[in-house]
Amino acid sequence: NRKILLFYREERDKRGSVRVAVSKDGVLFQPAAQGAVFLGPKGKSERMANCHDFRFAKSTNGYVFFYLYTQGGKHSLRRALSRDAARWQADNYITEVREPTVPVAGTGKNHYVAYAGGKGILFGSSPDGRRWAFDKKPIVTPRKGFFDNGTLIPAASWFSPEGTVLVYYARGG
Repeated sequence: NRKILLFYREERDKRGSVRVAVSKDGVLFQPAAQGAVFLGPKGKSERMANCHDFRFAKSTNGYVFFYLYTQGGKHSLRRALSRDAARWQADNYITEVREPTVPVAGTGKNHYVAYAGGKGILFGSSPDGRRWAFDKKPIVTPRKGFFDNGTLIPAASWFSPEGTVLVYYARGG
């Protein structure tokens, strides 16, 4: 009973709603009857037009979304959790950041790992997914004359038998 979820936004939707489509084969997708519901840290509907740069991962007890929330020119990183990938609850503001952060798929409930972008990619860890510590020294920095000469954006990450895989790209440069 494996299913593949596709989260997307419709360009015409000015509210910025996040829609969900489901597939059994990864080729044919059927839109879900209802879009994803995001509740902010205080339990009220999240203003989705202010949310961007979503990063998704499966965890041992459900799903996790990291996303940037912009208000008044300030960006804050938020984390939302879900058991069914349809109804999401943001539980806190992680930190004030300037670039997207990607969780590592497969992290457990006693240890979380993430990578944050910017002038370099920073490694972060958390014992509970709420309080984060990001290293001050980047593990990846822009390289002049290469594809990653610019602001580094982590796109996805997961564990493999050989180690952690990190996919990133550069913007600008």
